[in-house]
Amino acid sequence: MQRLRAFIEHLRDELGVPYPLAHARPWVGPGRHLFISAQEQVGLPPELWACVERQGG
Repeated sequence: MQRLRAFIEHLRDELGVPYPLAHARPWVGPGRHLFISAQEQVGLPPELWACVERQGG
C-alpha cells in the first residue's frame, strides 16, 4: 500500500491533478509513458501495475 501511495503522489506532482487515477491524461496518448515510468520509478511491483506497454500490434 505504501508503494501505491508513492506512485499516486508521483503522478499528482507530474500531472498537476488531485486525482490522477481518475483523470484521462495518464491513460491515453503520451501520458501513458509517464504512467509507466512512474510505476518503475517508485518500485511498484509488476503485479500492481495498472498500465503496461504492449509489444507488437
